[in-house]
Amino acid sequence: MAVGYLFTDIEGSTERWEASPGRMAAAVARHDEILDACITEYGGVIQDRAGDGVFALFVDGNAVACALAIQRRVSAESWADVDGLKVRIGVHAAEPVGMGLVDRTAVNRAARIVASGWGGQTVVSEAAATTYALPDGAQLSDLGICYLKGIPEALRLFGLVHPDLAENDFPPLRSQFRSAGTVPLQAAPLFGRAGDIAAISQALTQTRLLTVVGPGGNGKTRLAVELAKQWEIREPVLFLSLRGVAGATELVSAIGEALRFPFRDRASREEQLSEYLRDKRTLLILDNAEGIAGKAGFLASLVASCPDLAILATSREPLHVQGEGLYRLGGISADASKGDGLSPAYQVFVHAARSRQPEFDLTEAQLPSFQELCQCVGGSPLALRLMAQWVSYLSLEEILSRVKVDFDFLAGGGAEEQHHQTIREVFEESWRRLDERHRTTLASLSIMEGSFDWSIAHDALGAPLDAFAALEQKGLIDPTFGRRFSIHPLIRTYAREKFTQMREIAAEVVLRHRAYFLGLVRNRMKAMPKLGQTRVVEELQTEIADIRAAWFGALQDGDEDTIALTVEPLCYFLNLASLLRDGVALFCDPDGLSAPMTLHLRSARANFLVQQGELEQARALGQKVLGDENAPPLALAHAHMAIGNVAHTRGDFVLASECYEVTRRIRETLDDPIGLAFVTISLGALYVMFKQPERARDHIRNAFRISRQNGLTLVQIVAHMCAGDIALSEGRLEDARSNFARGLDLDPASTNPQYRAQLLRRAGSLALRMGNRDDAERHHTEALELFLDLGDQRAQAQAYIDLGEDSLAAGRFAEARERLMRGLRLAIAFASAHLRNTALLGLARAEIGLGNTENAGRIARILADTDVARDEAAYREMVAALGPGEIEGPPCALDDVLSEIANDADARALML
Repeated sequence: MAVGYLFTDIEGSTERWEASPGRMAAAVARHDEILDACITEYGGVIQDRAGDGVFALFVDGNAVACALAIQRRVSAESWADVDGLKVRIGVHAAEPVGMGLVDRTAVNRAARIVASGWGGQTVVSEAAATTYALPDGAQLSDLGICYLKGIPEALRLFGLVHPDLAENDFPPLRSQFRSAGTVPLQAAPLFGRAGDIAAISQALTQTRLLTVVGPGGNGKTRLAVELAKQWEIREPVLFLSLRGVAGATELVSAIGEALRFPFRDRASREEQLSEYLRDKRTLLILDNAEGIAGKAGFLASLVASCPDLAILATSREPLHVQGEGLYRLGGISADASKGDGLSPAYQVFVHAARSRQPEFDLTEAQLPSFQELCQCVGGSPLALRLMAQWVSYLSLEEILSRVKVDFDFLAGGGAEEQHHQTIREVFEESWRRLDERHRTTLASLSIMEGSFDWSIAHDALGAPLDAFAALEQKGLIDPTFGRRFSIHPLIRTYAREKFTQMREIAAEVVLRHRAYFLGLVRNRMKAMPKLGQTRVVEELQTEIADIRAAWFGALQDGDEDTIALTVEPLCYFLNLASLLRDGVALFCDPDGLSAPMTLHLRSARANFLVQQGELEQARALGQKVLGDENAPPLALAHAHMAIGNVAHTRGDFVLASECYEVTRRIRETLDDPIGLAFVTISLGALYVMFKQPERARDHIRNAFRISRQNGLTLVQIVAHMCAGDIALSEGRLEDARSNFARGLDLDPASTNPQYRAQLLRRAGSLALRMGNRDDAERHHTEALELFLDLGDQRAQAQAYIDLGEDSLAAGRFAEARERLMRGLRLAIAFASAHLRNTALLGLARAEIGLGNTENAGRIARILADTDVARDEAAYREMVAALGPGEIEGPPCALDDVLSEIANDADARALML
């Protein structure tokens, strides 16, 4: 027969000994008499007395009947002198291990069993329940599968109840518990959150109260569920949703309900929960906890009193609890970790789309649209899933276009989706939680286009700092870097919708925004002599998104006073920052502006078109401005400059010099040092190109002086570039190298990419001339990359020709031909005779290298009457290499020659 193990303990004995030791001594003596009598009566032998309890062994007899007798007799006594006395008892049974031996495993289990009970309660193991017959009237209540500290396997435990006992209803056992179904089941897998889960798990080892904060739809709940699933493998987890819970009392009730904890009147509910959780190693997850923000002080005291308890909350805002740590959850990434396009955002979208179309996938051609779509919704998993519901009806491009204009498009893809939460519902809930002041601030911030500095938000929009801080804490604005913040794209869309409904406030905020950012352009450009170009350009580039928005707002409203003050500073900033595409886009001419203002904008736009390689369009626009009698002086200056640039590019020295001189006189009259510096250096570059070094030197020195006085690093760079060109033409190679190097040193951070690229291509050509082919190719490749980024086709043509020269020098003639053909086609497209002829000369040399002397002869005949033939030693060398027979023949059409070369290249590629 099995051996019984019985342990007893007095609940709260320490407090009673401290309060009244004399009376407690008498009570314990009486307690011992009762236990000794019962244990002897029911066949047990006391093995040990530990503290105020006993350990008894039952080789024969009935340990369960003994436990009931002890509880009945103890409850029948009056213990008023010690403010009551209750005994908890644990009963276990195990097979005998030998005569006179005690099973230490059984002893340990019995000790843990008694420790799990409450005062007045008897806890019986399944082994004891099947070993001993129950006394008359007694029953066992199933307490379920329990995990006791230090015991790896679960034990099934029972509570001994009887009508004669004073108490039969007790709280859950003081045992470890498992999540036991509290973690919600999720049908969809979790994508792209491994890093967040690892970071949160690590944070929970350092702070035992952590709140995951983020906007609605970012997947906080799904993340918490996944973390709970991973965590409960090694530790107990209790997961409960606090949706609808709005105060401390409701919080305590919700936790108690999740634990199935029967609160009693003996102490406050907070104390009872703390007492129950005190010795438990548990992760408590409180999902959707924003309703208790500012009202959750109980959580701090719970963590303080329960050393093995950790709490993870998910919320739209911090809970404002002492000791709280924060983890801000952003959207999922659209960047692929591998080269296969399988970004987390891609996986979420495709997984959801396949619920509609099982074979759905994104093609490589659709990936750019998908990237833009992810940007529009800020990586919101909810938004991505909602958009995916439309793939059966709309293309990705159509989904993207609708998302941009219709917030309510993100509401699900059909009737079967209506049970899902929509994006609007998510943000309506957040909006309702804001007070009026915070709503106004968030709505105002929604007009900020890019990231923003909090002090700028205050100065530009009047956003109060405390309201700003509150929105940041609630996860409605996100810190990015330094003192800058951003707004989730979907939150911005929703808040901007609210902003348009605040008509009077919105009108005032828009004007403040415009005045601040366009004023910033004017003030910083004016302060450039003191601050320096690099600092001014970097500061304005940081705010470029809001500068654009403010400028377009001024154009739309016809705010000519603001436009007139801003045109020139804005034009110069965009030039200095190499924002050439922005220049073309911003200097449009919307309806409603006066004729002089329209002409001013057109002329400024013409200059940016030149730099984009749109020479004919720029020339026509400039001539149209010059032909209008309403054109103001600044418009005339821009128009002459644009036409001069086109002529410069096409090798028309006379027209270019005339236009530049007119521009220079206007800029001098208007006392415009920045414009004067630009046109002066253009004159210097023109005279360099047309081999008039002395006149070039005068203009270069003058431009350098003006630029030094006004902080124009860009013009200083161009001055060094022109000085290097002069030195190169005069054979002073070391002086040329030094000038190019100084120009590059002035721009280490590539704040002037267009002119840095020009310097790089010159430095590369010089390196080739000095026999350093590796440096030449490296410089020319970097220059081409910069020109491609800028969209400057004129410079791209030159860069391809430079690379062709590198290939020729290395004897890679097929590669040289390919590079030179690219440069030649671009040169022909914008009618640059000089570049066209330079490319043709290189192409003829490549054809000779490939053995195609007939094609080379045709090219030589085309070049025979050009400047290249008159001035270039390379042309004479090429003709000498061909011999007189190859260059004789009828005139050749360039298109025919290029077609022959292309056909030959194709045939070689196919090895025909």
